[in-house]
Amino acid sequence: MTVPMGGSATAQAQGADTVSQDSLATAQANAVQAEQDEVPAQTAPVAAKPAIDDSALAAASMPVDSELVCLAKVIVHEAGNQSREGQLAVAQVVMNRLRSPKFPKTICSVVMQRGQFFNVHAYNPPKDKRWTLALEIARDARAGVSDPVVGNALFFRAAQVNPAFFRSRPIVGRIGNHYFHE
Repeated sequence: MTVPMGGSATAQAQGADTVSQDSLATAQANAVQAEQDEVPAQTAPVAAKPAIDDSALAAASMPVDSELVCLAKVIVHEAGNQSREGQLAVAQVVMNRLRSPKFPKTICSVVMQRGQFFNVHAYNPPKDKRWTLALEIARDARAGVSDPVVGNALFFRAAQVNPAFFRSRPIVGRIGNHYFHE
């Protein structure tokens, strides 16, 4: 740093004071910046990104058609509070019906059949993690990836109800809060 040459001693002293004040201000600013740079590293370490499951990425990128949506809505509405196995069992009942000559030939037609499930077109579940799981299970059931959980069951009911219709139908099994019938 240079001090202006010439002039009075007072001017030179004032110039030196200005230079030293500038230097002090710069040093203080640098110190504050250095402290700010260090604080995040000391108080808030950067968390490592969780590993992303490749199968979850693949499933999320797969197309979602109206038939898959119908099946996923049934899963969420009828068994969203059940285990994955219980949800898969409900989906497999729909798929079993699809293969039976006694029922319609599309998932949405099976689901919308009078007196069977509910109006899936009027039901819009939240698109949260339950929905994501339902889509995954619907894909699984439609593709027949998992082994049958309830055999050839064509019906299911909540465990706390037993309408006359079910009394004559053999019980295939119970998963969670549902009985499954042939």
